[in-house]
Amino acid sequence: MDGLELARRAVEMRPGLNVIYTSGAGQTDGMAAALLVDGAIFLPKPYTKERLIEALEKSLHGKPNLPAT
Repeated sequence: MDGLELARRAVEMRPGLNVIYTSGAGQTDGMAAALLVDGAIFLPKPYTKERLIEALEKSLHGKPNLPAT
C-alpha cells in the first residue's frame, strides 16, 4: 500500500479527515492526491518549513490545494 492508498482509506474510515500529501522524490505532481483524496493538500518536495506551516494552517482551516510556487 502506498501513501496515497493509505490516505484514501483513512478518509474512508474517518470522513472529513484532513490530509497533507507530499511528493515522493518528485514522482508525482499532486494531481493523483487531489483526485483520490477529497480535500487533500499537496505539498511538493523539497519544501521549506514555512510551506509546511502554511500547509498545516490550511489543513486546520479546511482549505485544500496550496498554490504552486
